[in-house]
Amino acid sequence: MTRPSANTCCPGNSASCPQLEDGTKCESDLPATAPAQQQLECDSHSLILVQKNDTIRTKGLARHNFGPASSRDCIVFTSERPGNPACKMNPISVEATQPWIEFMLRKGITNVLVLLDPWELETYTEMSLENIYKQAEIKCFFEPMKEEGACDRIFQILYDAEQRGEKIVAHCTGGCGRSGRIAAGWIIYRYGVSVEEATDEVVRCAIRNSVCRKGNCYMLAEWLNAPHLNCC
Repeated sequence: MTRPSANTCCPGNSASCPQLEDGTKCESDLPATAPAQQQLECDSHSLILVQKNDTIRTKGLARHNFGPASSRDCIVFTSERPGNPACKMNPISVEATQPWIEFMLRKGITNVLVLLDPWELETYTEMSLENIYKQAEIKCFFEPMKEEGACDRIFQILYDAEQRGEKIVAHCTGGCGRSGRIAAGWIIYRYGVSVEEATDEVVRCAIRNSVCRKGNCYMLAEWLNAPHLNCC
């Protein structure tokens, strides 16, 4: 698939960025500093976050762990799954999913990319997750990341949403690991940056937006099936 040319965040109209929490908008509109406990050592230009197969995890307090993939556009977001319980395998009722659904609709989210494996979907016991989304008139796309060809299909879904001018949120369970790789993968696919740069960017963005997100260059490059990329 040919990588499209880059653009800037909400070109020509920053007001079109979806609001995050308490009236704030995209990362580019937020303060440049993060809480002291979340600060990482850096120079004025870049962070060195991950070496080889190390994983960095940010702390997050954002509602539903919702936040933008980066400051480059206002298309792709990540979050936890609807009704995410404290125990991963606890059953999830339809009622428990409604705050998440209502929150996303208020943010203008019209598409959801579901990264859950089939066994994880079984926690939605009263109604399937697909039907929950259909009932809310949200378009859903199910793409477990381990399936063959998932990488190309996922980037096509994200790119198609961008072409339609529609916002899309990707979620796994907690919105940290798989969702973080999707966020970084989108930055690589859409803007042509390296694995390190993309990982750095999505972690920086997570810190600024109080999102819990993991970054791991090695796992990202492995999923992209691109060992030639400068990942370690």
